[in-house]
Amino acid sequence: MKKKSFIFLVFVIFVISCNNKSNTTEEYPDFSKNIVDVSKKLVPIKTEVLLGPGKVKNVGGCLLFKDEYGDAGKGFVFFDKKTLKHIGYGGKKGQGPGELINYKNVRIIPNEQDTGSFFAFDYSRLFLYKYRIDSLLNDESYLPQKILSRSVSEVLGNAVQLNDSIFLGMSLYATSSSSFMQRIVKFNTKSEKTEPFGYLNPQIEKLGKRNTHSAFAISLKKSVYIQAFFNQDLITFCDKEGKLICNVYGKLWKNENVNKLSCYSSTVEMTSKYVFAGYKGVARLVLDKHKRPRGTFPKKIRIFDLQGNYLKTLDFGEELRNFCVDEETNRIFVSFLDRDEPLGYLDLKGILE
Repeated sequence: MKKKSFIFLVFVIFVISCNNKSNTTEEYPDFSKNIVDVSKKLVPIKTEVLLGPGKVKNVGGCLLFKDEYGDAGKGFVFFDKKTLKHIGYGGKKGQGPGELINYKNVRIIPNEQDTGSFFAFDYSRLFLYKYRIDSLLNDESYLPQKILSRSVSEVLGNAVQLNDSIFLGMSLYATSSSSFMQRIVKFNTKSEKTEPFGYLNPQIEKLGKRNTHSAFAISLKKSVYIQAFFNQDLITFCDKEGKLICNVYGKLWKNENVNKLSCYSSTVEMTSKYVFAGYKGVARLVLDKHKRPRGTFPKKIRIFDLQGNYLKTLDFGEELRNFCVDEETNRIFVSFLDRDEPLGYLDLKGILE
């Protein structure tokens, strides 16, 4: 009888401990575990199209490469994401209506409400454009629709469209006449007003306004979004109402040299099952071959499930300008930092399954 009571007590304690762990909002996983070297599995995308440095994005069933130094009208380079063949160009360059001043200062935003289109935020003039992909590829005279023109110096970072007039994304905004911070906000494109949205880790602001700089990604289907911080080893998971699911901390959290280090990168992606977050964990600035300082890029991608549980880290062995994840082809498409062929991909079969 005593033995049975003891076994029952152990079982109860075990269940309680499991429930407590699943309900915690503060996680400190061991990121030194489950690291997968994928450096020899990267496949370059060979193309006759001349490409300069740029970034890749998955929009409307196409692979869009934003060539930062492309010729006028050729800043947006489209590829079939299945066959990887070049299918067209777009993005007029200039200072006229519907034109972009500098491809480098343009952020591509996929449109989850309408996959036949995408958005482009022009930092040079703080304009938000909407492009129809078919029209862009088939009509040389096509001009995008201007959705938003900011009258203040407010930047639309990683963002997603919630409905016809509301975007959710990152923004810089003034906290005084001499300081700024960054946080998730709702943008109303009709009123051109913003309002802060959701949870912000209270320790982040105490560490300084600069520590609020972060990347944002959301899954509208799964009603989960994440915020990954550039200057602190922290990624936060929240539900669609902006309520905290959990904070996930790394070993560099509150590191005394954090002002010289860079943690998460500006590229974070969400799929129906996973979160992919570019991670640096190295010095913010390094010297190039000409002894000039330059910013660093991620060599690793940390993978989580949608509840914030750490799964594994992919080590690419080289710096990536950015990446995007495509569930249909089960690939991570990457933009290399220093290769003659700037585009490539990693097949995820056997890595996540």
